[in-house]
Amino acid sequence: MPASRSLSTLGGPPPVGNPLDADKYTRGREAAFEWIRANGFSEDSCVEIPVAWGEQDANAHVNNAVFFRWLETGRLQNLSWLGTQIPEADAQALKGNGKGKGPILARITFDYGKPVAYPDNVLIAHKCTAVGAKKFINKAVVFSYDQQCVVGTSDSVVVSYDYDHGKSTPWPTSLVDLVVKRGAERLESGAGRGEAKL
Repeated sequence: MPASRSLSTLGGPPPVGNPLDADKYTRGREAAFEWIRANGFSEDSCVEIPVAWGEQDANAHVNNAVFFRWLETGRLQNLSWLGTQIPEADAQALKGNGKGKGPILARITFDYGKPVAYPDNVLIAHKCTAVGAKKFINKAVVFSYDQQCVVGTSDSVVVSYDYDHGKSTPWPTSLVDLVVKRGAERLESGAGRGEAKL
């Protein structure tokens, strides 16, 4: 998996080994954060990933499957940050180590906007748009520094899962309250509305 940097460590010159020249990197990063702020994403939900030459395929652009790895990195960064904002006991439900309670990806879609090629850096940003007792509905974007635009968007559903018992389980109340405070719509129970349950 490529090295990544959260927004809290961004600033100053490009990181050592960065694929883009310094001016293009700086302009692209500034454009990315401007777009993120203007479109309701929080800077603490972001992670920067340098594009690796080996992520390209025979068509000389980043392979479609790589976008899902980038989104996974961003999703975990976002969950990790959320965990720092709630009590430690509740934050354990976001660790995702395959034991006890943790998040599990239930569904993901991706709309490819433009191809990405090396050299480049991408900024991945997530926001929870709706939260239920047991699920988050997330929106994510991939922003290219080189192209200075969004090159893809994603929707996903992340469920709170009890790995020991093999079933969904409620999110901690402190977490639900936090994402609602950050702008997510609070969903009512899906019982009786024909919604699938995990």
